Amino acid sequence: MTWGVSLYADDSAADLRNTIRALGDMPVSGERLFEILLANHHDSVALKDSGGPTFWLVVADQFERRGIRCAKVFDTAKEIAATGADHRDFESRGASPTDLRKRDAVVAALIGRISHPRPERPRPQAKSPPPFVVEVGQVYSFPIMGRKAWNPWAKEGTTPWFVPDGWGAMLVGVRLRVFDWIPVCGVTSLTVEPNREPTLDDALAAQAVGPCSLCVPRRSHLKHMRAKLLGTVDLDPAAAAALMPVPNEDEAIPMTPENAAAIGWSFHAFGRQSPGSHSIPVANLISRTSS
Repeated sequence: MTWGVSLYADDSAADLRNTIRALGDMPVSGERLFEILLANHHDSVALKDSGGPTFWLVVADQFERRGIRCAKVFDTAKEIAATGADHRDFESRGASPTDLRKRDAVVAALIGRISHPRPERPRPQAKSPPPFVVEVGQVYSFPIMGRKAWNPWAKEGTTPWFVPDGWGAMLVGVRLRVFDWIPVCGVTSLTVEPNREPTLDDALAAQAVGPCSLCVPRRSHLKHMRAKLLGTVDLDPAAAAALMPVPNEDEAIPMTPENAAAIGWSFHAFGRQSPGSHSIPVANLISRTSS
Protein backbone atom coordinates (compact mmCIF):
# COMPACT_ATOMS: atom_id res chain seq x y z
CA MET A 1 0.00 0.00 0.00
CA THR A 2 1.10 3.57 -0.73
CA TRP A 3 0.00 6.64 1.16
CA GLY A 4 0.57 10.36 1.33
CA VAL A 5 -0.88 13.48 2.86
CA SER A 6 -3.50 14.11 0.18
CA LEU A 7 -6.85 12.46 0.71
CA TYR A 8 -6.49 10.11 -2.25
CA ALA A 9 -2.79 9.26 -2.07
CA ASP A 10 -3.81 6.15 -0.13
CA ASP A 11 -4.51 3.18 -2.44
CA SER A 12 -7.57 2.18 -0.44
CA ALA A 13 -8.89 5.74 -0.56
CA ALA A 14 -8.64 5.81 -4.35
CA ASP A 15 -10.44 2.46 -4.58
CA LEU A 16 -13.17 3.74 -2.25
CA ARG A 17 -13.67 6.79 -4.46
CA ASN A 18 -14.15 4.49 -7.45
CA THR A 19 -16.65 2.42 -5.50
CA ILE A 20 -18.72 5.48 -4.63
CA ARG A 21 -18.63 6.49 -8.27
CA ALA A 22 -19.91 3.04 -9.24
CA LEU A 23 -22.73 3.07 -6.69
CA GLY A 24 -23.57 6.76 -6.78
CA ASP A 25 -26.31 6.51 -9.40
CA MET A 26 -28.38 4.02 -7.45
CA PRO A 27 -31.82 5.46 -6.62
CA VAL A 28 -31.36 5.11 -2.85
CA SER A 29 -30.89 7.55 0.00
CA GLY A 30 -27.50 8.64 1.24
CA GLU A 31 -28.04 6.56 4.38
CA ARG A 32 -28.72 3.41 2.34
CA LEU A 33 -25.78 4.11 0.07
CA PHE A 34 -23.52 4.37 3.09
CA GLU A 35 -24.88 1.08 4.48
CA ILE A 36 -23.90 -0.61 1.21
CA LEU A 37 -20.43 0.93 1.29
CA LEU A 38 -19.90 -0.14 4.88
CA ALA A 39 -21.08 -3.70 4.25
CA ASN A 40 -18.64 -4.10 1.36
CA HIS A 41 -15.58 -2.40 2.83
CA HIS A 42 -12.98 -4.94 3.90
CA ASP A 43 -10.67 -2.84 6.03
CA SER A 44 -11.33 -1.57 9.54
CA VAL A 45 -13.28 1.68 9.81
CA ALA A 46 -12.61 2.11 13.53
CA LEU A 47 -11.18 5.54 14.25
CA LYS A 48 -8.35 4.04 16.30
CA ASP A 49 -7.19 1.72 13.52
CA SER A 50 -4.83 2.49 10.65
CA GLY A 51 -6.81 3.78 7.68
CA GLY A 52 -10.07 3.96 9.63
CA PRO A 53 -10.25 7.78 9.74
CA THR A 54 -9.38 7.97 6.04
CA PHE A 55 -12.42 5.82 5.18
CA TRP A 56 -14.79 8.29 6.81
CA LEU A 57 -13.04 11.34 5.39
CA VAL A 58 -13.14 9.96 1.84
CA VAL A 59 -16.83 9.11 2.08
CA ALA A 60 -17.55 12.56 3.52
CA ASP A 61 -15.57 14.21 0.73
CA GLN A 62 -17.31 12.25 -2.02
CA PHE A 63 -20.78 12.67 -0.54
CA GLU A 64 -20.30 16.44 -0.22
CA ARG A 65 -18.99 16.72 -3.77
CA ARG A 66 -21.95 14.73 -5.08
CA GLY A 67 -24.60 16.48 -3.00
CA ILE A 68 -25.39 13.31 -1.04
CA ARG A 69 -26.57 13.65 2.54
CA CYS A 70 -25.76 11.25 5.36
CA ALA A 71 -25.59 12.75 8.85
CA LYS A 72 -23.57 9.86 10.27
CA VAL A 73 -20.83 10.33 7.70
CA PHE A 74 -20.50 14.08 8.18
CA ASP A 75 -20.76 13.87 11.97
CA THR A 76 -18.05 11.21 12.14
CA ALA A 77 -15.74 13.25 9.89
CA LYS A 78 -16.17 16.21 12.25
CA GLU A 79 -15.44 13.93 15.22
CA ILE A 80 -12.23 12.77 13.53
CA ALA A 81 -11.07 16.36 13.16
CA ALA A 82 -12.10 17.34 16.68
CA THR A 83 -10.37 14.39 18.37
CA GLY A 84 -7.27 14.32 16.15
CA ALA A 85 -7.90 10.70 15.13
CA ASP A 86 -6.54 11.20 11.61
CA HIS A 87 -3.51 13.10 12.93
CA ARG A 88 -2.66 10.23 15.28
CA ASP A 89 -3.14 7.70 12.48
CA PHE A 90 -0.64 9.48 10.25
CA GLU A 91 1.72 10.04 13.13
CA SER A 92 1.73 6.29 13.78
CA ARG A 93 2.69 5.71 10.14
CA GLY A 94 5.79 7.82 10.59
CA ALA A 95 4.61 11.04 8.95
CA SER A 96 6.96 13.97 9.49
CA PRO A 97 5.85 17.14 11.30
CA THR A 98 5.66 18.91 7.95
CA ASP A 99 3.48 16.16 6.47
CA LEU A 100 1.28 16.19 9.55
CA ARG A 101 0.66 19.91 9.14
CA LYS A 102 -0.21 19.41 5.47
CA ARG A 103 -2.57 16.55 6.31
CA ASP A 104 -4.23 18.58 9.06
CA ALA A 105 -4.83 21.33 6.52
CA VAL A 106 -6.45 18.85 4.12
CA VAL A 107 -8.77 17.65 6.87
CA ALA A 108 -9.58 21.20 7.98
CA ALA A 109 -10.52 22.17 4.43
CA LEU A 110 -12.82 19.16 4.18
CA ILE A 111 -14.50 19.96 7.49
CA GLY A 112 -15.06 23.50 6.27
CA ARG A 113 -16.86 22.17 3.22
CA ILE A 114 -19.06 19.64 4.99
CA SER A 115 -19.97 22.22 7.64
CA HIS A 116 -21.52 24.27 4.83
CA PRO A 117 -22.15 21.62 2.14
CA ARG A 118 -23.35 22.35 -1.34
CA PRO A 119 -27.10 21.90 -1.89
CA GLU A 120 -28.37 18.36 -1.73
CA ARG A 121 -28.94 16.87 -5.16
CA PRO A 122 -32.10 14.87 -5.75
CA ARG A 123 -31.27 11.19 -5.71
CA PRO A 124 -31.65 9.43 -9.08
CA GLN A 125 -35.20 8.34 -9.78
CA ALA A 126 -34.57 5.88 -12.58
CA LYS A 127 -37.56 3.65 -13.19
CA SER A 128 -35.51 0.68 -14.30
CA PRO A 129 -31.99 -0.55 -13.43
CA PRO A 130 -29.08 -0.46 -15.87
CA PRO A 131 -29.26 -3.06 -18.65
CA PHE A 132 -27.37 -6.34 -18.39
CA VAL A 133 -25.63 -5.68 -21.74
CA VAL A 134 -24.88 -9.41 -22.15
CA GLU A 135 -27.05 -12.53 -22.12
CA VAL A 136 -26.36 -15.86 -20.44
CA GLY A 137 -24.98 -18.27 -23.02
CA GLN A 138 -23.42 -15.67 -25.26
CA VAL A 139 -20.00 -16.58 -26.66
CA TYR A 140 -17.52 -13.89 -27.65
CA SER A 141 -14.17 -14.01 -29.42
CA PHE A 142 -11.48 -11.39 -28.83
CA PRO A 143 -7.90 -10.77 -29.96
CA ILE A 144 -5.11 -11.46 -27.50
CA MET A 145 -1.44 -10.67 -27.06
CA GLY A 146 0.26 -13.51 -25.28
CA ARG A 147 -2.61 -14.75 -23.13
CA LYS A 148 -4.17 -11.40 -22.40
CA ALA A 149 -7.02 -9.48 -23.98
CA TRP A 150 -6.92 -5.76 -24.54
CA ASN A 151 -7.41 -3.85 -21.29
CA PRO A 152 -11.18 -3.19 -21.26
CA TRP A 153 -10.61 0.18 -19.58
CA ALA A 154 -8.28 1.43 -22.32
CA LYS A 155 -9.71 2.94 -25.48
CA GLU A 156 -8.41 1.61 -28.76
CA GLY A 157 -5.18 3.29 -29.76
CA THR A 158 -4.20 4.25 -26.22
CA THR A 159 -1.97 1.21 -25.69
CA PRO A 160 0.17 1.03 -28.86
CA TRP A 161 2.22 -1.82 -27.42
CA PHE A 162 -0.75 -4.19 -27.81
CA VAL A 163 -0.05 -6.21 -30.95
CA PRO A 164 -2.50 -9.13 -31.24
CA ASP A 165 -0.91 -12.51 -31.87
CA GLY A 166 -3.87 -14.81 -31.36
CA TRP A 167 -7.45 -15.28 -30.28
CA GLY A 168 -9.39 -16.10 -27.16
CA ALA A 169 -13.04 -16.75 -26.39
CA MET A 170 -15.31 -16.32 -23.40
CA LEU A 171 -18.72 -17.58 -22.36
CA VAL A 172 -21.25 -15.65 -20.28
CA GLY A 173 -22.20 -18.27 -17.71
CA VAL A 174 -24.30 -16.39 -15.16
CA ARG A 175 -25.78 -13.00 -14.47
CA LEU A 176 -27.57 -11.40 -11.54
CA ARG A 177 -28.38 -8.07 -9.96
CA VAL A 178 -26.61 -6.83 -6.87
CA PHE A 179 -28.36 -4.48 -4.44
CA ASP A 180 -31.41 -5.02 -6.70
CA TRP A 181 -29.83 -2.62 -9.16
CA ILE A 182 -26.32 -3.17 -10.50
CA PRO A 183 -25.90 -5.85 -13.21
CA VAL A 184 -23.17 -8.41 -12.62
CA CYS A 185 -22.21 -11.27 -14.91
CA GLY A 186 -19.78 -14.15 -14.71
CA VAL A 187 -17.62 -14.95 -17.74
CA THR A 188 -15.36 -17.93 -18.22
CA SER A 189 -12.49 -18.31 -20.66
CA LEU A 190 -12.68 -21.12 -23.21
CA THR A 191 -9.90 -23.46 -24.34
CA VAL A 192 -10.04 -22.55 -28.02
CA GLU A 193 -7.03 -22.78 -30.30
CA PRO A 194 -5.37 -19.36 -30.32
CA ASN A 195 -3.93 -19.46 -33.84
CA ARG A 196 -7.19 -18.50 -35.59
CA GLU A 197 -10.39 -16.69 -34.75
CA PRO A 198 -12.73 -19.25 -33.14
CA THR A 199 -16.18 -20.11 -34.38
CA LEU A 200 -19.22 -21.01 -32.31
CA ASP A 201 -18.53 -24.67 -33.11
CA ASP A 202 -15.01 -24.25 -31.74
CA ALA A 203 -16.49 -22.87 -28.55
CA LEU A 204 -18.91 -25.77 -28.23
CA ALA A 205 -16.00 -28.20 -28.53
CA ALA A 206 -13.92 -26.33 -25.93
CA GLN A 207 -13.88 -26.39 -22.16
CA ALA A 208 -14.98 -23.62 -19.84
CA VAL A 209 -12.10 -22.85 -17.47
CA GLY A 210 -13.82 -22.21 -14.17
CA PRO A 211 -14.57 -20.54 -12.01
CA CYS A 212 -16.14 -17.50 -13.65
CA SER A 213 -14.66 -14.08 -13.21
CA LEU A 214 -17.31 -11.61 -12.08
CA CYS A 215 -17.75 -8.18 -13.62
CA VAL A 216 -20.10 -5.29 -14.26
CA PRO A 217 -20.68 -5.59 -18.03
CA ARG A 218 -20.22 -2.45 -20.11
CA ARG A 219 -20.77 -2.10 -23.85
CA SER A 220 -17.79 0.23 -24.11
CA HIS A 221 -15.52 -2.40 -22.56
CA LEU A 222 -16.66 -5.06 -25.03
CA LYS A 223 -15.87 -2.58 -27.78
CA HIS A 224 -12.43 -1.82 -26.35
CA MET A 225 -11.66 -5.55 -26.20
CA ARG A 226 -12.85 -5.87 -29.81
CA ALA A 227 -15.14 -8.63 -28.60
CA LYS A 228 -17.23 -10.25 -31.33
CA LEU A 229 -20.44 -12.12 -30.58
CA LEU A 230 -20.17 -15.59 -32.10
CA GLY A 231 -23.60 -16.78 -31.01
CA THR A 232 -25.70 -17.82 -28.05
CA VAL A 233 -26.14 -21.27 -26.55
CA ASP A 234 -28.87 -22.44 -24.20
CA LEU A 235 -27.18 -23.23 -20.89
CA ASP A 236 -28.53 -25.46 -18.17
CA PRO A 237 -28.91 -23.14 -15.14
CA ALA A 238 -27.78 -25.76 -12.61
CA ALA A 239 -24.72 -26.69 -14.64
CA ALA A 240 -23.81 -23.06 -15.24
CA ALA A 241 -24.18 -22.30 -11.52
CA ALA A 242 -21.23 -24.62 -10.91
CA LEU A 243 -19.06 -22.01 -12.65
CA MET A 244 -19.67 -19.44 -9.90
CA PRO A 245 -16.59 -18.71 -7.82
CA VAL A 246 -16.50 -19.77 -4.18
CA PRO A 247 -15.35 -16.75 -2.16
CA ASN A 248 -12.08 -17.20 -0.31
CA GLU A 249 -12.39 -15.19 2.86
CA ASP A 250 -8.60 -15.24 3.23
CA GLU A 251 -8.29 -13.01 0.16
CA ALA A 252 -8.08 -9.27 0.69
CA ILE A 253 -11.07 -8.84 -1.62
CA PRO A 254 -13.08 -12.08 -2.02
CA MET A 255 -14.61 -12.84 -5.41
CA THR A 256 -18.25 -12.02 -4.68
CA PRO A 257 -20.96 -10.36 -6.78
CA GLU A 258 -21.19 -7.60 -4.17
CA ASN A 259 -17.49 -6.81 -4.48
CA ALA A 260 -17.70 -6.93 -8.27
CA ALA A 261 -20.51 -4.37 -8.17
CA ALA A 262 -19.00 -2.17 -5.49
CA ILE A 263 -15.55 -2.03 -7.10
CA GLY A 264 -16.76 -2.12 -10.69
CA TRP A 265 -14.69 -5.02 -11.98
CA SER A 266 -14.62 -5.44 -15.75
CA PHE A 267 -14.30 -8.35 -18.15
CA HIS A 268 -11.35 -10.55 -17.30
CA ALA A 269 -10.75 -13.31 -19.82
CA PHE A 270 -7.72 -15.05 -21.28
CA GLY A 271 -6.60 -16.83 -24.40
CA ARG A 272 -4.27 -19.83 -24.77
CA GLN A 273 -6.08 -21.58 -21.95
CA SER A 274 -5.40 -25.17 -20.91
CA PRO A 275 -7.98 -27.32 -19.12
CA GLY A 276 -7.66 -27.33 -15.34
CA SER A 277 -9.17 -29.09 -12.39
CA HIS A 278 -12.21 -26.79 -12.47
CA SER A 279 -12.76 -26.98 -16.22
CA ILE A 280 -16.12 -28.10 -17.60
CA PRO A 281 -16.75 -29.12 -21.22
CA VAL A 282 -19.03 -26.52 -22.77
CA ALA A 283 -21.12 -29.39 -24.12
CA ASN A 284 -21.89 -30.39 -20.52
CA LEU A 285 -23.28 -26.93 -19.84
CA ILE A 286 -25.83 -27.07 -22.63
CA SER A 287 -29.45 -27.53 -21.60
CA ARG A 288 -30.76 -31.03 -22.35
CA THR A 289 -33.98 -29.49 -23.64
CA SER A 290 -32.14 -27.54 -26.32
CA SER A 291 -33.15 -28.47 -29.80
